[in-house]
Amino acid sequence: MEQCWRWYGPNDPVTLDNIKQAGAAGIVTALHNIYDRSAWPLEAILERKRIVEATGLTWSVVESIPVHNSIKIGSPERERYVGWYKDTIRALAKAGISTICYNFMPVVDWTAPTSCTGCPPPVTSCASMRSISPPMTSSC
Repeated sequence: MEQCWRWYGPNDPVTLDNIKQAGAAGIVTALHNIYDRSAWPLEAILERKRIVEATGLTWSVVESIPVHNSIKIGSPERERYVGWYKDTIRALAKAGISTICYNFMPVVDWTAPTSCTGCPPPVTSCASMRSISPPMTSSC
């Protein structure tokens, strides 16, 4: 088993050195700067891998290759986005990254937690997407 930490890239206030100091050996990250659902270029993947490995860590897991809404709803143009997704997977394989996890969210990727009332300990927060649903109450 490898201890891995999530890293949001070069602009993350938590640095790779911080993560290494905490005892992690691997990084879970993505190319967050490519958010248009296009294929990730191999060169960009290799550059991110180089940055991670320069600190003695390993890019162990890719999380959050964006899944275009056309794929999620099965629209006619989905094949283009499926192709880009497959191209990204192939590029990651060429870079030696073999573990990919994804979030199949109905609207967007992860939503930050907000407040939740009525949740018994040890629950400390509950997610609420206020723009599309009413706030969570005591349903925890």
